[in-house]
Amino acid sequence: MEIYSKKIESHVLHFAQPSNGRALEGWGIDGISEMLEEIAEGPYGYDFLNIDIVVAFYKHIEPYMLSGDEVWTDLEENDLKNIRFVTGGALQSYPNLFLYHES
Repeated sequence: MEIYSKKIESHVLHFAQPSNGRALEGWGIDGISEMLEEIAEGPYGYDFLNIDIVVAFYKHIEPYMLSGDEVWTDLEENDLKNIRFVTGGALQSYPNLFLYHES
């Protein structure tokens, strides 16, 4: 499943389309947290999703996003992968697994 995010003025809007489910959307960190909780608790096959790691990723990148910036991430086998940023019209792609280490 893909999560799409776009910064609109000073806020980030997140979208997700779980398989066999309705489209979800939410504004900012609270919105992505609520979306991920619904995805993890629903019948979408993400029961073991580590919500805290995914939210930590968005908490880290949101302050750096400029208005109009876009981010796509894939949730595959309960991991965050295939991260793509479009900032200033340039695409940056990170196709491997996202690893987050809190110290």
